[in-house]
Amino acid sequence: MNFFISTSNYINQIARLHQCHINQGFISSLNLTLIRKLYQSIVESEDCFCIICEENNKVIGFIAATLSVNKLYVQFLRKNCFSLFPVLLPYLFQKHVIRKIFETLRYPFSIKSGLPKAELLSMVVEKNIEDRGFPHAFINC
Repeated sequence: MNFFISTSNYINQIARLHQCHINQGFISSLNLTLIRKLYQSIVESEDCFCIICEENNKVIGFIAATLSVNKLYVQFLRKNCFSLFPVLLPYLFQKHVIRKIFETLRYPFSIKSGLPKAELLSMVVEKNIEDRGFPHAFINC
């Protein structure tokens, strides 16, 4: 197993892992294109990082975090504003999705002052890797 900070080369694998293994939450309910765009923003941001675990040229797990959810969302929206519309269009006719979009966008601004702005965004491990102590490997690296 090799651990390193992700580059854009791994975005497709990271997005697929997220979609396959995080089966709850708003982001997982969206299509793979939008999930890829989100992780692309995370990998490219100076305020975020994504550490991946790779084995045999395959990403088998990752941890994504940010120093500021607010900055991440602002950067994500600025960069993807126009390209998001066609991706989100099918969802815009579903009331519960529209509500979730606004909840998600409002979240960083609703964080009470005094609480840390940094946040662990996601942690995913392939199911067959969990038995090998993968989460502990991140802690020990």
